[in-house]
Amino acid sequence: MPQHKGHSRAVGSRAHGQIAIAFTLGLACLGHVSGQNLVPNGSFEQYTLCPSNSGQVLLADGWSIISQSPDYFNRCNSNDSVDVPHNIAGYQEPFHGDAYMGVATYHQGIPTYRECIQRPLAAPLTPGVPVYISLMASPGGFGNDPGSNSLRYASSGVGVKFSMQAHTTWTVWSGNTALTLATVLSDTASWSQVSGVYIPDSAYEYVAIG
Repeated sequence: MPQHKGHSRAVGSRAHGQIAIAFTLGLACLGHVSGQNLVPNGSFEQYTLCPSNSGQVLLADGWSIISQSPDYFNRCNSNDSVDVPHNIAGYQEPFHGDAYMGVATYHQGIPTYRECIQRPLAAPLTPGVPVYISLMASPGGFGNDPGSNSLRYASSGVGVKFSMQAHTTWTVWSGNTALTLATVLSDTASWSQVSGVYIPDSAYEYVAIG
């Protein structure tokens, strides 16, 4: 889930701050179209093929990778690596449905390592019109590879950013961030809601999480 959820995987023994993420309410416009969900497939339920291994974010309809190798977990998998709920990075049930994403937020020894995902919005944001953002997050850990992938460091800073175009580097995060989790995520047994209201200054067309 970005990794916040029932555990997303950590890359080998490297990604020590992975979080599972899931957009549960997505992005709802608070202006003229009250309640319109602007983040299609926000709970990652729709997919082209069932994921069979780590790093297969592109199998979730509409979603793509900004940097590194975030993971897509779905109950349709049965080989224990990206299964739900028990997988290489955790044991938690999804907050909703059968799927979630996992992103590494910190890498011991490689401070610039970040995993981020993105997708186009259903419609561009309207400058000056507030939007409500909500996502659920949970730190990974204690899955079927606890020696390598259990939580070593908990992190804050999980957030959402909007942009005019798709990106291929996490440095998109510098600058105009719409929502950031200020507290440190540490409870691997539950989901935490990250939510807030954002007033866009441009007609942004993409949303990124990381």
